[in-house]
Amino acid sequence: MKQSLKTQIAKNYAKALYELADTHEKKLSLLHDLELLLDFAQKDSQSSVLLNPLLKPKQQDLFIDDIAQILKLNQLSIAFFKMLIQNKRLFLINQIYQHFQSFYLEGQGIIPVEVETVQPLSGTQEKKLKEGLEKKLHKKVILSYKLNKSLLGGLILRYHSFEIDDSLKGKMMTLEKVMKG
Repeated sequence: MKQSLKTQIAKNYAKALYELADTHEKKLSLLHDLELLLDFAQKDSQSSVLLNPLLKPKQQDLFIDDIAQILKLNQLSIAFFKMLIQNKRLFLINQIYQHFQSFYLEGQGIIPVEVETVQPLSGTQEKKLKEGLEKKLHKKVILSYKLNKSLLGGLILRYHSFEIDDSLKGKMMTLEKVMKG
């Protein structure tokens, strides 16, 4: 399955779940449950079995019941996880979480922005970047960081479906395209 198709499928599931949770409290509870399940699956070696595509749906279903008791998941979350199992989409849970989190933050008037740089920003640089983005976007901004040594300098910003490439590498590539015609 192509990555763009996986991303769209995960986004559709996240949107449906977000719309199903009609109150702020339910949305926050679902976000929390998604975080718990992902954290559990990543930290506990036995629970990584849950995301194993070779495991039969019935086994995954029983495993979700056990995890739900341990983590005290709400009924809507359990039903959602079981529906993912039935549709053989549980492997998309990380992407679904990321999209659900974006929908939740946007609903709260917050925009998540990924900042890709060669080295971490200083406190002053981070503060100026955040203030500038909040002023430009007229919303509160949460920054997440990704280091990329190949950028050479500058940064790349990603939010929603936008990408602003102000990296030295990006500028050099643009200049190369212009020179080639």
